[in-house]
Amino acid sequence: MIRPTVLVPLDGSHSDTQTIDQVARLLSAQDPRFVLARVVGPEEIREKLALLNFIETGNGADEGLSSLERTTTKAMQQAGMNMADTCKALGRQGFACRTVIELGDPIRSIVGMAEREEVDLIALSSNLHAEQASTQSIASVPRHVVALAQQSVLVLRTTHDKSEDDDRSLHWQPFQKKQPWNL
Repeated sequence: MIRPTVLVPLDGSHSDTQTIDQVARLLSAQDPRFVLARVVGPEEIREKLALLNFIETGNGADEGLSSLERTTTKAMQQAGMNMADTCKALGRQGFACRTVIELGDPIRSIVGMAEREEVDLIALSSNLHAEQASTQSIASVPRHVVALAQQSVLVLRTTHDKSEDDDRSLHWQPFQKKQPWNL
């Protein structure tokens, strides 16, 4: 049996937990290798930089390149720590796992990571808020990844409440591995 390598792009939201759990459950019989990916995009850096500048100066004025560098570094470090904890949890469940962090455009970065990491499958979340789930089909990033990727793409519908966005940390609670499904 060939062990598939699965790229799972994460964004630090609570839907990440649902995505990882669903992928692990669906593919547990194939004993997949996980590549957890995190793209720190320009919007996230701008938001963190604006908050940092507001805290430091009290008025949100731009502090220059050093603040941008500090903010980018901090965002990348935080993403790495969250994913490392998730990889350890997957490892305790018997899954092979590694992490990749990149700064850039989420769509291009995900597609590029999939090529560089030679994955068999990209599994990502539609990441819709509960009130959007009934009116929208697939969110923008997954839709573009499906169109551009050379690999198969599995889009998982996950929902979460806006109140969950307050805590953007990832705390994956592993499921208990069971006997492989007979399909």
